[in-house]
Amino acid sequence: ASFDTGVLSNFVSGTVDTFADSLKTMTGSDCTIEKPSVEILVRDDVLKKLPEMVVAVMTDFSAGLTGDHLFIMDPELAKKITSLVNKEETPELDEMALSVVSEAVSQQVGTEITHLGRTGKLPGLASRPAEPLHVPKAMVRFPQDSFPVVSYNVTLDGNSYTIWEAFSNEAATGITSALSP
Repeated sequence: ASFDTGVLSNFVSGTVDTFADSLKTMTGSDCTIEKPSVEILVRDDVLKKLPEMVVAVMTDFSAGLTGDHLFIMDPELAKKITSLVNKEETPELDEMALSVVSEAVSQQVGTEITHLGRTGKLPGLASRPAEPLHVPKAMVRFPQDSFPVVSYNVTLDGNSYTIWEAFSNEAATGITSALSP
């Protein structure tokens, strides 16, 4: 990889408090997120970590950076977020639920973009509207070759979950060079 995973790790670590706060605000429940870990993986390694069915939210960059950017979560977490936001006990993962999850992810992407904009080296950074899918993991479009995957350990309403975030190498290289002195 042509980038420093330490720089990427510091970057995402700098956004977790805001991520936890936005989930807390949306759901009205306690939320904590531990310091995330960053690994360079190939698609097969990522698939081994994931449940059979996943909720994937595609948030590819549209300006300022190129390349894939997506978030993946267990459908159980997607249901948990939806049940807390909509005050439903057993929500279906329908379009409404997926839009709730997209909103949570969009807020995090917004935080990341703001964070990168502040460094001044990535002005005009933008991402496409979040596109959520509830699909078998093998159907998710992952970046090519090996790519960085961030794992966030999330505790929401007393339950533990993982959210994964993947960047293409192109996007990660752009981010880390923008953040490097």
